[in-house]
Amino acid sequence: MNTRTLSLAIIALLLGSPICRAQTSGWPAAGHAIGLAATPASRGGDAGEPHASQARPSPAATAAGLPEPAPLPPLPAPKPDDRILDPGDAGMLLIGPFAGLDYNMHTGQFTISDGNFSCCTADGGSGLGLVFGGKAFIPLSETFSLSPRILYEGRGGTFTGTPDSMLIFGQNQQLETAQIDKEFKASIGTLGVDLLATLTVTDFGLYLAAGPSASYVIAKDFSQTATITRPSGVTFLDGSTSQEMFHGDLDIINRFQMALRGGVGANIPIAQNLYLNPEALYGFPLTKFSKQDNWKGSTLQGTIGLMFAF
Repeated sequence: MNTRTLSLAIIALLLGSPICRAQTSGWPAAGHAIGLAATPASRGGDAGEPHASQARPSPAATAAGLPEPAPLPPLPAPKPDDRILDPGDAGMLLIGPFAGLDYNMHTGQFTISDGNFSCCTADGGSGLGLVFGGKAFIPLSETFSLSPRILYEGRGGTFTGTPDSMLIFGQNQQLETAQIDKEFKASIGTLGVDLLATLTVTDFGLYLAAGPSASYVIAKDFSQTATITRPSGVTFLDGSTSQEMFHGDLDIINRFQMALRGGVGANIPIAQNLYLNPEALYGFPLTKFSKQDNWKGSTLQGTIGLMFAF
């Protein structure tokens, strides 16, 4: 073994890699390089027969008694997209139903009258109403979307009217003051259209939402109940202490309503092409419920949707 061959063998041992593509008889001259080379397509087999890529030692490494290198392991196959941990659906359209509740907060005073007498003057109230509908998220960029939705809302509530006091003949035909409390209930149903803009602010789908809301009152019903609270033992003529004084429709409502909504939500992946969509929105009224008084109604809306990606 001459000095040149011994030096090449020592380098191969130090680097842990064979010396390939040396200039030898039967191989093209490509200089001396340290590395790996693919086996020619035809060597010891049929012309054109493919062979797996493997390492081949140089004649110098073989002469030095180096072991044959093991074949290179195949490259791992690319993994499929993990749509649960990394949805990657920023450019996908989301459509689905949603449902929940409105907490209705009514402010301002209004007076109820059937033309003959005023049955009550209410000052604020609250109530719960059913909400359901459908919505979509239309992507305009990776973080910005438009979210149109159509929905039904129960916008009613219960109001406490101004109590009445009157003199009555009580026990032993003595004059006493009776107090009659009044409760007013309004059942209001609206059909509306919202157009919200959403901005995604986290990797797991949390977004901010804001935009206008327009709705039309499609159902309304009113009732007023009077209850004798004192003195004890005093009743109405039918023997009860509570009596419904009015039940029906009243022409006091502005049918067209406008509001601004804003809040937060999230599109949480739960399966391939399927998202859970919790959302909380506050609705600030731009119009009054009553035609003549200052009765307005704001909402705190909580819903859960099931969104399908397309």
